Amino acid sequence: MAYTAYTPLEKRILTDSLEQALLWQTPEDEVEREIDYLQSTPDEKKALSNLVNHNLSMRKEGEWMELASEADGIKFGDIDGSLEYLHWWDEHEMARDMEIFEEEFSLACALSIPHEDRPQKPSERIFDQNDTTNVPVKLLHLGDDYYTGQSPFGKVYIPRHFADRVRGIIEDRWNTTGGNHGTPTLDSDWMGDILMNVKVMGPHCNLPLRCNRVINTQ
Repeated sequence: MAYTAYTPLEKRILTDSLEQALLWQTPEDEVEREIDYLQSTPDEKKALSNLVNHNLSMRKEGEWMELASEADGIKFGDIDGSLEYLHWWDEHEMARDMEIFEEEFSLACALSIPHEDRPQKPSERIFDQNDTTNVPVKLLHLGDDYYTGQSPFGKVYIPRHFADRVRGIIEDRWNTTGGNHGTPTLDSDWMGDILMNVKVMGPHCNLPLRCNRVINTQ
């Protein structure tokens, strides 16, 4: 790979990025990385160099960025008319915002039914008189102090005392799929949802729902 002269700012950015990457690197990751580099072709090494330099330019420069060398290349922030690519780019950027709106709307509709008018039978109601319900939850993050998940009504706070149960579900499902190699990730198809009983926490909380009980391991 050809030598590139970096400025002090670029060197600091690269150093910080490397230090962050090394925090999560295991000895196996280091060996795999070295083997990948030794076995890579000159074109692949060049592509890696271009990626590093591109990342540096993204951190140093302003909001304008050319996606093509031609004069009519796409640029972030371009406002040259109602072009189709701008429409799809905006929709892509707002995809999660739209999902959050739908979740908040669904929760508001479900809670709009007065407590005294909510059906007694669980099969006929969404939330009971204590503002609790059973929902499928997709795990998002496993932290040291608490977990988080995603439900049709928004994000769910999962207290630390459910750790053993949740970890057990993850291990059972991973083993059921024959997971004897690689590293399991929560966003894989094998994980699926976990049915939980959740309670509405109110607008004063960052996460709208809190897990009361982990119901099943299906």
